[in-house]
Amino acid sequence: MRVNMAEKHFRLFKSDERPIGEFDAVGYTVLKESLGETQYMREHPQYLKERREMLRSCRNLCLDLRHIQYDWDANVDKGFGKRVGLARAIAMLRFGEGRRLLIYDLGTLQLGEIEIALLMTACRDWSIEVWEAISEKDLTKAVDRWQKVLQSCDEEIVKAAAREFSAMKRQATRLHTGSRAGQIPFGDRPDENEILKRIWKLRRVMSDGSGRRSYEAIANELNETGVKPRRGKKWYAATVRRIVRRTKPHLDK
Repeated sequence: MRVNMAEKHFRLFKSDERPIGEFDAVGYTVLKESLGETQYMREHPQYLKERREMLRSCRNLCLDLRHIQYDWDANVDKGFGKRVGLARAIAMLRFGEGRRLLIYDLGTLQLGEIEIALLMTACRDWSIEVWEAISEKDLTKAVDRWQKVLQSCDEEIVKAAAREFSAMKRQATRLHTGSRAGQIPFGDRPDENEILKRIWKLRRVMSDGSGRRSYEAIANELNETGVKPRRGKKWYAATVRRIVRRTKPHLDK
């Protein structure tokens, strides 16, 4: 019965009727050993093992695994500050590319108990489910357990971990928006309001189904009319895409 349900969902993935983001999952893993001189990342033994297990769990759970993000040679002492791969996974999930974070095993994340508790409670607040591949369990359901961990630990230690976690969240936002910490997002300055409205208008679908422009077409039109971005000499499709996803994400559907 489970296999039939999985086949039903995977047929839906390939059709135009698939709800956007409803079944998508983002994987995350920590690879302990670095690559050899001639070894390609996707040939790494640990990657192959964990990817195989993640895909098996996705079939059982009727999930579509789109990305697997990595952090190399991470350990408990480094905490959240060095977790670029985790920041990428959080950015994808928080800004519309899925609802589930899939990990191979909770123990392999190389995070301390406080860090795990902070991650789980934050994911619960963001409506992100954290699934463990080897057990096929939703770890965010154990809300009481993670809250008790935070309450029982020294307050100063929790605050220090929370500061690192906040830095990781800011990094995730920067990865999504393409802006630096403390920088005013594009469109918040008075001279940029008209440009922002113009981008929305070009991206919006009219009532008759016409009028929508691709990101590349919008960038080309802005360049042709002499409109300059805040940084750089010209507009690119990726820049327009980030602005739309940050300001009017429904226009990207």
